[in-house]
Amino acid sequence: AGAGEGEGAGLSEAQRVLLERCLQMLSNAPDDNQSLACLLLITRFCPAAQLGRSTLRRVFEAVGFSLPTRLLVSAAKGDGGCPPEVLLGLAVSLLAGFSSDPELVTHPQLLKTVPLLLDLVSQQQDLHCQNPDRQPQAKQGPESAGQDHDGSEPQPEERLEQALPLSPGVPGHNQERGEEPAETDTADQNCPTPNDPGGPLVQDCYEVLWGVCGSAHGPALLLSREAVPALCRAYCQSQALSRERGLPLLAQLMSGPTRKRAWERHAAQLTALLDRLTTEFCQAPEQDRLQLCTHLPAFLPPVGGSMEVGANMVALWGGLRPLLQARLSPAQLGLVLVLAACLLDLAGWAPLGSARLGCLLVNRACVEVRMGLEEPPGAVVTEMQQHILTACYRILEAALEQACSLGLAKDSSQSGSPDTQISLQQGKQLVGVLQEAFSATIYYLQQVRERKGKGERGRCVSCK
Repeated sequence: AGAGEGEGAGLSEAQRVLLERCLQMLSNAPDDNQSLACLLLITRFCPAAQLGRSTLRRVFEAVGFSLPTRLLVSAAKGDGGCPPEVLLGLAVSLLAGFSSDPELVTHPQLLKTVPLLLDLVSQQQDLHCQNPDRQPQAKQGPESAGQDHDGSEPQPEERLEQALPLSPGVPGHNQERGEEPAETDTADQNCPTPNDPGGPLVQDCYEVLWGVCGSAHGPALLLSREAVPALCRAYCQSQALSRERGLPLLAQLMSGPTRKRAWERHAAQLTALLDRLTTEFCQAPEQDRLQLCTHLPAFLPPVGGSMEVGANMVALWGGLRPLLQARLSPAQLGLVLVLAACLLDLAGWAPLGSARLGCLLVNRACVEVRMGLEEPPGAVVTEMQQHILTACYRILEAALEQACSLGLAKDSSQSGSPDTQISLQQGKQLVGVLQEAFSATIYYLQQVRERKGKGERGRCVSCK
C-alpha cells in the first residue's frame, strides 16, 4: 500500500475521474459513513500503489488519523456495519498509505498502532474471534465506536489501546470462528470481501513497520515496542509473509546499534530463531541456502557475549562446506565468505572440525582479495564489494592467528586430532596463497600512496 512517485501513474482516465470525485466527496463528507464509502471505492478501483504522495496527503487532510483509529476501535468491538475484517483492512491500508510520507510516519498517533500491527503479523491478534457471538448491526456506522469529524469525543487513540488487547501470547487468537456470520441486510452485504489474513492486511502491516523502521529513530522505537519477539514469533510459526517481509525487517533491526540491546533483552527468542534458521540452512537446497546467507550474519549473537551457540556453529559450518566447494558466482561466493568471517569472529576455527575446510576457506578468501584489488585506486567500488573484501581480510587475519597458535601448541607438545591438523604440503600451499594475497594488498596500498603524492583523488578499497 505504498505510494507511487507519479500522480495517478498507471490509472486509466475513468479511474482518474472516479478518484477525483471520491476525493472531493471525501473532503466534504458529513459523517463517517460517507467517508467509509468513499474510501472503499478508492481502495477498490484505484490501487494504493498507483496513488501519488499528494493524493494520499489529500486523503489524510480529509480523514486524518482519527478515522483509522475509529475503524480499529469499531473492528475490535464488532459494532460496525461491516465485518471487522473489512474495517481492520481499510484502517491498516490507510495507515500504510500514510506511512509512505516521511512526515506522517513519525506521527504519534501512527506510532501508537505499532503494537497492534506487530500482533497482527505474528497472529497474536485475530479480530475474527474478538466477539464471535455478535450480531452485525447493519445500519450502524463506524462512528458508533468513536466521534464524528467534529471531534466531540476526545482522544480516540486511548480507547484504541483499551479496546484492542495487545499483550502477546493470548491463547485462542489463532482459532477460527466456530459459526457462520448471521445474515444481514444490504448494508452488510455490500461490504467487500474480508481481507485474506495472509494477503493485503499483513502486507499493509509490514508496509507501516518498514516505514517506521526507515525513520530516524525507527529501529529504537520498534525495539521498545517489542518488535523483535513479535517478528521472531511470526517466523518461527511460519506466519504469512514472515519470510518475505518479516525476516528482512528483523535483519534490518539487528544490523544496527540495536543489535546488542536486542540480544540483551530477547536472547531466548533470538536463540530460538537462530536454531530455526540453522536447521533451515542445513536442509535447504543450494539456492535457498545462498539466500539465507544474506540474513544469517544479522542473527548471530554479538562477539564476546555469553550465549551458547556451539551446536549452531558446527551445523552452520557443515552447511557452508558444500557452498565453499561449489562453483559460485563472485556475488554468491561473497555472501558465503561474509558469513564465514562472522562465524570465525564468533567462535574461531574449532567448530570447523576439519583442517581441509579451513584451508579451502583461506584459499578462496585469498583469491577473492587478489581479484578485488585488481581495479586501480579510484575505481567505483560497491558497498557489497567492500563488505566482501573486509570479510576476506578478517579471514586472512584469523588464519595468521591460527597459524601462530598451532605453532605455540607444537612447541608445547600439544597435539590435536588428525582432522584438525594440516599436512606439510597443505601448510606450504596455505603460506603461498597468503603471501600472494598480502602482496596484492601491499601493492594496492603503494598505488594509493603514489596517487596521493601526485595530488590525485580517488576512493580506496577500505575495510568497513
